Amino acid sequence: MKRPEKVTSVFVPRCDDEANPATRAEFRAHTPARFQVQDASGQQWFETADRQQVGVDEDDQAWFWPGMMSRGDLIVIQGESGVGKSYLVLDMIARVTRGTPFPTVPGTESLPLAPQESGKVVLITRHDHIKRVSKRLSILGADQSQIHVEGYISRMLADHTELDGRVFDLKLDLPKLRQELQDLPSIKLVVFDPLCDFCQGPAEVAQILSELRQLAWTFDIPVVVTLPAQVRFDTAGALKVTSRYRTEQARAVWCLATHPQFSHRRFFIPRRINHSALPLGVEFRIDNQGFTWRGDRPADPADPLGWETDLRQLLTEVLTLGPQASADLMYLGQYKGYSPKQIRAVAYRMGVGIRKCPGFGKDGSWDWFLPDVEARRKNEESLEKAAENVENVEVASAVTKDAVEFSSVGPPNGDDWARDLDSAAPNESKFKPASAHANVTDTRTRNTESLANAEGNANNVVMALAPTKDAAVHTTAAPPNSD
Repeated sequence: MKRPEKVTSVFVPRCDDEANPATRAEFRAHTPARFQVQDASGQQWFETADRQQVGVDEDDQAWFWPGMMSRGDLIVIQGESGVGKSYLVLDMIARVTRGTPFPTVPGTESLPLAPQESGKVVLITRHDHIKRVSKRLSILGADQSQIHVEGYISRMLADHTELDGRVFDLKLDLPKLRQELQDLPSIKLVVFDPLCDFCQGPAEVAQILSELRQLAWTFDIPVVVTLPAQVRFDTAGALKVTSRYRTEQARAVWCLATHPQFSHRRFFIPRRINHSALPLGVEFRIDNQGFTWRGDRPADPADPLGWETDLRQLLTEVLTLGPQASADLMYLGQYKGYSPKQIRAVAYRMGVGIRKCPGFGKDGSWDWFLPDVEARRKNEESLEKAAENVENVEVASAVTKDAVEFSSVGPPNGDDWARDLDSAAPNESKFKPASAHANVTDTRTRNTESLANAEGNANNVVMALAPTKDAAVHTTAAPPNSD
């Protein structure tokens, strides 16, 4: 709508309660203000803000395709020519006319289903001849009596003289579509394939998308449009989409892509959804038997081809064995078909550590390692050293006990071992038995104290080792953090 020039707007009270400042707040709580508007030509009218009550409708949670598309949304499907956009929307049309549910995608099993009732569909297209569309719909099992294929406008004079027809023009003929939706509440889906065929350039496409979004919301039905775009995968397997048509007005944007190595594999991938997180995409196939969804092959929007997932698994398996030379990992990754740039990017997202090894040449290379695996290895080494220390203390303790027990055994008749050994010199025994007995007693005391200290140290090591073992077991049980 074009904005009128030189417009004046004046507040006009409708009653005393609205005119009185003391009672205006209470009146305004349930009635918006009214303004008298006048344009440059002198035409006058009244305007009032349209208030809508905010609430939760039970039908708001109903999906057209659970987890993928909701009712009342404008949905844009992008893709290159020949990738299967028309076949995909025809499959959607066939399901609506039969009341057949859409395939279940992993992660959407718990979402509420939309009522599975058959309904009418309006298909506005001029790409294919009606016979070709009819043949495809027949293969897909559609109830063709429920489909209104439009795209041309018939014209005649008041005396029923026929004029040449013209192509459907959305800027002129959108009111006709709106009237049809009002007259036929059984219409459950509207499809434009492609939308650009009924608009005059990208600017008009953006304007029409805004009006179609309002149309979808008003009648609570999905409006699906297709638009051409260049869709490809880069060397890292990321999806790249380029289009001359802006799609900001759409509530959901999907694209179709073909596998770069296997052309029979095609993907239906979400690019943007305003009302929820991006769901998983789904693979499909087009062959002589028709159109087939591969619900068992979901496609992650962040990694549709699964290349990064495979590379993560490869690096995790190799680095779990221990630090690896950077050159060896690069060689292995390139042998598997990955580029050095892709390997470095995935390693960075995994949190792989890099360190310089001591030495020169090959001995001084850079090593890659997983921090969690490295920490677990150090804990295991500490555990082994602690176990060795405990074993050494226990051996020393046993030897000390044997020595103390041997030294505490006395000779028969209560005599001293030293006196019996020196029996050939009895006169010496008169002066040294006390000294010899004191030496043996001191030795016995020192051995006993040493044994007690050794046992105490062993207990301390065992007590310290117990939480270390528990921590090591906990660390071993936890999977390495690959993020």
